[in-house]
Amino acid sequence: MPRRTLGTLLGGAVLLLLPLALSAQGQEKAGDTVGNETCITCHEDVGKRFAKNPHVLTGGKKPYKQNSAECESCHGPGAQHAENPTKENIVSFKSLKPLEASEKCLSCHRQDKTQIHWAGSAHAEGRAGCTSCHSMHGAAPSSKALLARPKATELCLTCHTNLARALNARSRHPLLEGKMDCASCHNPHGSVTESLVRRNSVNELCYTCHAEKRGPHLWEHSPVKENCLNCHNPHSSNFESLLVAQTSRLCQQCHMQGRHQTIPSKANEPWVFSRACMNCHPKIHGSNSPSGPIFQR
Repeated sequence: MPRRTLGTLLGGAVLLLLPLALSAQGQEKAGDTVGNETCITCHEDVGKRFAKNPHVLTGGKKPYKQNSAECESCHGPGAQHAENPTKENIVSFKSLKPLEASEKCLSCHRQDKTQIHWAGSAHAEGRAGCTSCHSMHGAAPSSKALLARPKATELCLTCHTNLARALNARSRHPLLEGKMDCASCHNPHGSVTESLVRRNSVNELCYTCHAEKRGPHLWEHSPVKENCLNCHNPHSSNFESLLVAQTSRLCQQCHMQGRHQTIPSKANEPWVFSRACMNCHPKIHGSNSPSGPIFQR
């Protein structure tokens, strides 16, 4: 019969007792929870709204069923809070800092493809959090993605107030008409590019709608190929086509060779009135004509 040392016997005893200890620990944690019905007895209004929330409907079409995200999934065990309802013995998101609240949300949403670039994003670095933009108890589909405001653009403008004038500018994107919103171009949860742009570059983003400007062109206009923002302001402009300056002045920022671009002109000269330079050079984004190196065709 093999000899067994005291250490071996004790090790075996520990292994036998370990499942029992884990089971007891699990029972203790289970006893700290009270379930949604207890929470709703006090938070009745929140419970009614949350019953239509996608978080609580993850287990099926009926709220508060097995596998659904219950109140205590986010707020922690509520037994102590039920006995003594204070903010100190429950996770209150209002008392958390934005990034602390975000960590709670990311415990489930970290793997979502729209959130993979959240860490280090402009919003995270600016100390904005999930609860800064989302109302987690809101009933869907009262607001898209449980937004704190009915529309994404309205929500963005609560912080980016300097862009509010873009909604009514002479030249603008159709945000006011609801054909697009800020999230059409920007990913608020982060991206690999600056300004939270949804594509790998500004041009790639613009081409999603303005595909006819992509090319390839036989004769390419260098500033166009480099960046659309060289000539256009994406949010608003007082000039046509979101241009950053009047057409003739815009072209003269680069073209100052001393020919007709910069000589004193009469009011009816073709490079001054109407579309100015584009009266003669209409293919300003690029030309495919063999005889169009100066974008005339």
